[in-house]
Amino acid sequence: MIELKDNWFVLYSHEPLTVPLRCANKTYSDLHVKGGASKFHLHAGCTAYLPRHRLLSDWSVLLPQDYILFDMEWNPHTFLPDVQKYVGPEFQQLTQYG
Repeated sequence: MIELKDNWFVLYSHEPLTVPLRCANKTYSDLHVKGGASKFHLHAGCTAYLPRHRLLSDWSVLLPQDYILFDMEWNPHTFLPDVQKYVGPEFQQLTQYG
């Protein structure tokens, strides 16, 4: 069994299987897998009970594949106003020692 992406899986079975599925929303169903290699999608929050394995789908928050950009103005003096008086002398000592 190999996980591809976004809860898509490839499973190889020597013989056809009926795999019970149980989901977080308390629904039950069956997945019919043919013999050989099969590709299938397991819905978020569902668990497939294979004969020797338990397959859990990812049900974390899905974000778009594009980059998410947050515009933010960064000014360390306003973000941490008291840092200058504590860190400034330490920076001066570091510059003295090279």
